[in-house]
Amino acid sequence: MPACWPRSPVSENTSPADSPESADDDWMDCDIAVREAETVREDIEEREPTSEIDPVEIAVEAMLRRALAAGAPALEQAATQPGAVVVLRVPAFWPAQIAWGWRRFVLGHSKSAITGRGGRLHECIRTEAPAPATTSGRRRFEDDEEALAKRIWRGHGALGVSPDLAWLPPALVQAADRIVEIPPPDADILRQVAVRLCGEPAPQPDEAVAAEVKPEMLQLACRPSQSAREYLDRLARLVVAARPAPPPAPRWTLDTLPLAPEVEAVARRMVTELDAFRHGLLPWSEVDRGALLSGPPGCGKTTFAQALAASAGVPLVVGSYALWESGQDGTGRYTEIIPRLRRTFADARACAPCILFIEELDSIMGRGKAGHNESWFRSINNALLAEMDGIGGREGIIVIAATNFPDDIDPALRRAGRLDRELVLRLPDAAQLARILAAHLPGLTPAALQPAASAALGGSGADCERWARGARRRARQAGRPVEVEDVITEIRDGAGRHPPAVLRRVAFHEAGHAVAACVLRSGSVVSATVRRNGGTSGGVAVQRDRAPATRGEIEAVIMELLAGRAAEELVLGEPSSGSGGPAGSDLAAATSLAAALEFSLGLGETLVWRGDPEPRELASLLAFHHDAAERLEQRLRSALADARTMLARHRAELEAVAAALIDRETLSGAEVTSIIAAARKPQGTDSERAAFRPVGLPELHPPQCPLPPCVSPEQRGTGNAS
Repeated sequence: MPACWPRSPVSENTSPADSPESADDDWMDCDIAVREAETVREDIEEREPTSEIDPVEIAVEAMLRRALAAGAPALEQAATQPGAVVVLRVPAFWPAQIAWGWRRFVLGHSKSAITGRGGRLHECIRTEAPAPATTSGRRRFEDDEEALAKRIWRGHGALGVSPDLAWLPPALVQAADRIVEIPPPDADILRQVAVRLCGEPAPQPDEAVAAEVKPEMLQLACRPSQSAREYLDRLARLVVAARPAPPPAPRWTLDTLPLAPEVEAVARRMVTELDAFRHGLLPWSEVDRGALLSGPPGCGKTTFAQALAASAGVPLVVGSYALWESGQDGTGRYTEIIPRLRRTFADARACAPCILFIEELDSIMGRGKAGHNESWFRSINNALLAEMDGIGGREGIIVIAATNFPDDIDPALRRAGRLDRELVLRLPDAAQLARILAAHLPGLTPAALQPAASAALGGSGADCERWARGARRRARQAGRPVEVEDVITEIRDGAGRHPPAVLRRVAFHEAGHAVAACVLRSGSVVSATVRRNGGTSGGVAVQRDRAPATRGEIEAVIMELLAGRAAEELVLGEPSSGSGGPAGSDLAAATSLAAALEFSLGLGETLVWRGDPEPRELASLLAFHHDAAERLEQRLRSALADARTMLARHRAELEAVAAALIDRETLSGAEVTSIIAAARKPQGTDSERAAFRPVGLPELHPPQCPLPPCVSPEQRGTGNAS
């Protein structure tokens, strides 16, 4: 038995000049995965021995002899026939060592016989899934298979080694004369290693330790003059030290995460079906395998995915355009985006059943929405579609994708069998806020935190975490446990209050939205706030149903969106800039809806479809269609005038809601409704409401109408007042 890894067989096996057909021998050299595996193998072979006997060599020999014995004498004979093509399925971390051992112990002096006509043994050693072929100079995958076919035709032997046969060229696997399974080292093999190393009897190691041993551990455990027991004990400690730390107990599960009833019902059904599939009680074809999570920032989309995986007891695999663009190590190569995307799905397949969570899916613009980047995002969408339902399959993988802008998602991704169900996550109500705050503040109960939850209305789950962190800091500085007042103070003081004049304007602006939503019945008010939140000064969250909308119903929403500006004009004499600003502002949303009536919904003056009025493309559309731009201007000014007239008739309700907002900062939907009912004058109320009543405004699925599911402070509030 050699005392170290021999070098001469390696040079004989790897030199492309050994074969007269070396021009064709780039089949292996052009494959980067093979080159990396060879580098690892050569690294191992060139080490100087630290003892007379190499424990890795002992283990490899024992593993191979056991595999050959299990395959009967015909296996070894077939493997050494001229031109033999053999594929070895090996344990993870062992491909390079097993490949060397196969040449050393199995082929031995038969090498020249099986390679045929002086050619070298052609190897493909894969330690991971190969990256797809690119235009960067590597030979295409199909060319590799063609070169392999020529090699086998000429009588050369071939050897494929990998933990997963799917990582090897399909032609190599299909042409294999023998596919040999090499089991991982077991306790008996480890005991043999200890006996050979130490020259004395050894105790039987733990099977769990043997299953996790990596080749380098067998060498790292070696010490001069140690006993067999000491060697095995040190090896066990190395295995335990290499195990990943157990993940912390999940903070959120479906039992603890506050969710809307309809969302929770779908999530629990997914968990039940995935569990039934895992136990062989339900075929994969009967499992809901994907969903699209939508909602404003901070509403808990990532937390939902974590809770779903924790409740199902399966791994959570995470991917995103940002990760695929930059790579896990932060080295950004645009040519590697699609390979990284495929690697994420490969990781999910490796640990299925699992949840695959794709963050910020709207970063991958849908086809027809990316402008001059259309071809770039089309290729990424196509790669994503191929992974969602391609030939590789995704059995056991539930894909959950998150977005703040569902309209931007490629429609093909939302078809049956993909992300065919949309789950809308809304900002939490007071009861849910109390539960979220209590989860971050274990010393306080949801009931005790109700006053803080009322003050937090309009906030998100992410806001709750920030407020809880601030409350703990206040209590820590005071040297006492956290109190409810710490939370309330953090909520109210965290963003700072508006100056009195600004607060009054913001209050009337938001009161205008709230009163309009209630009077026009364009949606249910969830909350109203004048609290600063990031870049916004306040906002009204409005929940709508999803159903086709008529022209009158959409016009009512336009009135509601402009009612904040109308309230400022009515009470303060002039509007502020709070209605305008970025694409999420009141004016932008109202203009987009009015443009949808004209351009795409067939509810304007013409039936001609002129394109989907995306906010980023709206300016160019209006510049091209001057007649439509004039009609939009007239429609918006008419809606603003109608909103101002409606609020003048409901001035008492407007002032009552504004006063309550100035006093309390935040109101729930029920509180807004109660204040309006108390302030409403009985005379003329029904006729006034009937004049504007569009009968419970429902909401549209995209791309029929860009009507948001919830006009929240994050989505709509900007500038000074909105």
